[in-house]
Amino acid sequence: MSNNKKIIVYASTLIMILIIFVLEIDYGNKKLEKNCVNYTKESNINYIAYLKDNSHYDSTYLQKEFNFVASLIDYFNIDYNYLYSLDEQIDYELNYGIDAELEIYDSENDAKPIEKKKYTLLEKETKKDQSQIIKVDLYNQKINYETYNKIVQEWKKEISPIANLKIIINIEWKGK
Repeated sequence: MSNNKKIIVYASTLIMILIIFVLEIDYGNKKLEKNCVNYTKESNINYIAYLKDNSHYDSTYLQKEFNFVASLIDYFNIDYNYLYSLDEQIDYELNYGIDAELEIYDSENDAKPIEKKKYTLLEKETKKDQSQIIKVDLYNQKINYETYNKIVQEWKKEISPIANLKIIINIEWKGK
């Protein structure tokens, strides 16, 4: 084979390897690109405290704007709305549920809770769909305050307790 033919074969091989290398890099970059989805998120919570029979208030319930006397509360009714609006349709899996967490502290030493209990108020639910909107509406979730207040009252026999009742609304979603 002449030198000119060898140079052409080597040059052609080198050019083909270079083209394959550039295409491989381009393919790898496209594979690594991440899609960006714009979204807006809204959530709203509203609650009403329903009262036991009492002579302090004319109404059987109080809106969230009022201050409450703990011993008069029977239960809370909570409404919660959660809305994610996306700029494109996706396949998603949504998981949601509600927990309550009661923490009781000794007023003399409030560094660490002396009792901590977790309660499930709404078992975890799963929803799968394809949409531009991910929505959770949790209406009329009844929080039986008297249940938690009885536990705190038992502690009053021994100490001056401080109690926190946290309502935790868990929402998790993932999409493609």
